[in-house]
Amino acid sequence: MRGFAAVCWVAILLLGPARAEEPEAATTTTAPAVSAPVPQETVVLGTPPEDLVGRWLVVSWIELSEKGRFVTAVFPWEIVRRDGKLELTVRFVNLPPGSKEAFDRANAEHSPWKPSPADLERVVAADRKFDYYRAAGLLADAYARTGQLERADQLFAEVTQISTTPETLYNYASFLKTANRGEEAREWLQKLEAKKRTLPRYMQRRERPWFRKGKALLKELASA
Repeated sequence: MRGFAAVCWVAILLLGPARAEEPEAATTTTAPAVSAPVPQETVVLGTPPEDLVGRWLVVSWIELSEKGRFVTAVFPWEIVRRDGKLELTVRFVNLPPGSKEAFDRANAEHSPWKPSPADLERVVAADRKFDYYRAAGLLADAYARTGQLERADQLFAEVTQISTTPETLYNYASFLKTANRGEEAREWLQKLEAKKRTLPRYMQRRERPWFRKGKALLKELASA
């Protein structure tokens, strides 16, 4: 958000001295009626991605009026689908030790804070089974994307023994392609396609982006 500025106005009302000869009028105080919470709805223009359901760490960078100076805000989101609509819950929690210090330091320096693989490592260390091993799978993917192929291989080997989500299957196949292990990548893409046939229709729709990515990756491997 550019040109962010806040102006606070403080209004002070000076009261004149009350007249001694006029007695203070008796007053009664009525407690305000308690009203029900006002429902809040967000109107989304356009078509949102279909894979929003899950837990997310949302990182917002707010650019101040001084060019190049930022404030970072972090909110854990939990998105579920109810009655055909996406429902968002914002969690107010502290970042784990280590990540919080880096976050606070970035804000003190007015620089954007960007979560690193080390931040995911802290989440995994706190709870290895977090979100059905999704955090561990994302950490393995982060290792692969940053060139740490040996660490990615070790963690993927552990995660894929337990988690068979379409996201994990695709990310592992993508890692195998990067590691020049094309035949193994095809095998895991076939497992991804087989996974689709075992899911109910509503989950097939929810996981559709991963199935589409799998088909595209399989075509890349076939043309290589």
